[in-house]
Amino acid sequence: MAEQNKPNPKFIAFTGPGCSGKTTLIKSLNFNKFLTGEVKNIDSHTRELKSKGYPINNEGSDDTQIMITFGHYMNIKNGLGCNCIFDRCVLDGFIYTKWLCRLNQVSPYVKAFAEGIFLENITRYDHIFYCVPDFEYKKDKDRKANKKDEEMIGSLYDNEIRVLENILHIHHGKNVITRLTGSVKERKKVVEKQLKRL
Repeated sequence: MAEQNKPNPKFIAFTGPGCSGKTTLIKSLNFNKFLTGEVKNIDSHTRELKSKGYPINNEGSDDTQIMITFGHYMNIKNGLGCNCIFDRCVLDGFIYTKWLCRLNQVSPYVKAFAEGIFLENITRYDHIFYCVPDFEYKKDKDRKANKKDEEMIGSLYDNEIRVLENILHIHHGKNVITRLTGSVKERKKVVEKQLKRL
C-alpha cells in the first residue's frame, strides 16, 4: 500500500535555441513549490564538454554531437528516482546535430544516431517547455551563429515542435508542450500555472 502512495517523479524539460532564456527562466522558478518530492536540476552539458576540449555549437564535430546526444540519453535514463528539471533535452541534441549535418560538419550516421535517441526517448518527458526566441539574438563567447544559422536553427525547432505537439498529445492523452513567449516574468507565470496541473 505504501508503494502505491509513493510520488511519481516528473521529468520536465526546457528546450529551445541558444539564448532563448532557458537557463535564466529555470533559475527564477521554485519547482519545490509545485512538485512532490525531491527536485534535481540537470544542467546542459555542452559547456562541460567544451572544458574537456570538444568544439561546440557552430564548431561542433561528430565526436561532440555523439557525446552531447549520449549525455541527453544518460540524463533521461537516470535512476535518480526524483523529479528532474532538464536544461535542454534529446530534442536539442537532435536539432543541433541536424543543423550541423546540413552544414556538412557532422556525418549522416551521427545525425541518424541523434534522431534515433530523440525519437525513442522524447515521450519520457512529462512536460516540455519550448522557449521561443522572440527577442533579439545576442552572441556570447560560446555562441557565434550568424543570422542565417540562427534562422535555420529556429526553423528546425518550429518544425519539430509542430510535429511533436501532435505526437505527444496522442501518446500522453493531453498537451505536453507549452510554448513560452514574452518576458521572463510572463514565461514564469505560464510555467507555474502548468506545473500546478502536473
